[in-house]
Amino acid sequence: KDGKEIDRLNLQHGILKAFLGGNVFAPVRHPQSVLDVACGTGVWAREQARYWKQAQIEGFDIDPDPLEQARARISPRKLTTNFRFRAANALESFPYHTDSFSYVHARAIAAFVTLASWPRVIAEMVRVTTPGGWVEVVEPSFPKSQGHNFQHLAQIVLQFVQARLGFTAIDTRLGPWLTETGLTPVVVRQELLAVPREEKALYHAINKDLLGVFTGMQPLLQKAGLLREDQWATLFPAVADELDQ
Repeated sequence: KDGKEIDRLNLQHGILKAFLGGNVFAPVRHPQSVLDVACGTGVWAREQARYWKQAQIEGFDIDPDPLEQARARISPRKLTTNFRFRAANALESFPYHTDSFSYVHARAIAAFVTLASWPRVIAEMVRVTTPGGWVEVVEPSFPKSQGHNFQHLAQIVLQFVQARLGFTAIDTRLGPWLTETGLTPVVVRQELLAVPREEKALYHAINKDLLGVFTGMQPLLQKAGLLREDQWATLFPAVADELDQ
């Protein structure tokens, strides 16, 4: 959760926005109340607060530090009065009344939600959503590459994720979990993020994001006994070279 990770999370937000063509995919037009679950650096919520000036945007996260670090690094003119933050744990009951928000959003929260916890988190998202409102969950899948070294490091990461969270992919589960809460209609949209070589800025941004993920996880992988420091010293430069090629 240092400055480099704050920058990486904001970069990841920009990549997804560029690929997907926006921040919101539910047909939300003029919401009055919006909740961003586990809002992290707050970049999504701040952007939507500037776009939906009529709405009160709420964001909560277990740790306020990433948001405060991000806030200190941006221009004061980009701060808005209609975004409010609260410190709270998404794995517990949300600190809001039932039927509080017309649109509830969560993006890239799978890094800390165990397989067993997902139905409860989604049920809480639905509980705080008003009748006729919208719930949206956006989760990137783990990237794939033909590079031999990338595949090797990815398998180590996925082994760690499986042991920690109980799954390595949830893309096929989100639809049924949402349906089980009684929501209707439930729409599942899958997008392939394939990078054309001519899109050089986006191409390098994705490489930077991936390398940042691996770098951030290296101490965890080492502590778990899945990757020695000497192995990392050889494998990481090889992965970086493969991605560059």
